[in-house]
Amino acid sequence: MKNKMKKGQIGSEMVMLLWRIFMVVLVVLGIIVIVGTQYEKYDVRQVEAILLSKNTVECASNNGVLADFDSVDLEKCLQIDKEKYFAEASANGKNISAGNQDLNKMCKVMKEGVKVDGGPFCLEQNYIMLEELNRTADWLNVYVAINEEEL
Repeated sequence: MKNKMKKGQIGSEMVMLLWRIFMVVLVVLGIIVIVGTQYEKYDVRQVEAILLSKNTVECASNNGVLADFDSVDLEKCLQIDKEKYFAEASANGKNISAGNQDLNKMCKVMKEGVKVDGGPFCLEQNYIMLEELNRTADWLNVYVAINEEEL
């Protein structure tokens, strides 16, 4: 009689163990489904472009006064990933650039109205700066392209 009771206890413990495993698997799958449906990708390229534009202005000027473009090494100043970023500053017919030139070409094509899937985010900003020699106001045009994936 004792032997049958032991087998009954072992059998009920096995059923309870399987039930617990089933419940844990069910809860884990529920969490995966909820997180999977609520997760969104955030496109932070616009914020990155604004920050890169600001850094480009800082490299191309000294406290609001245009620097001599011949002495500015934009790639060294910005320290950007050359494959994912492009930055260009131009003033007085001179320009300096750093990064992936292909991104610049893609932005120009997109500006003409051609739709490019997965294309870069492009930002063009103009700043008024003082020209160093004659202290007159001049435009500093900054063009930035970012092809970083979304977060």
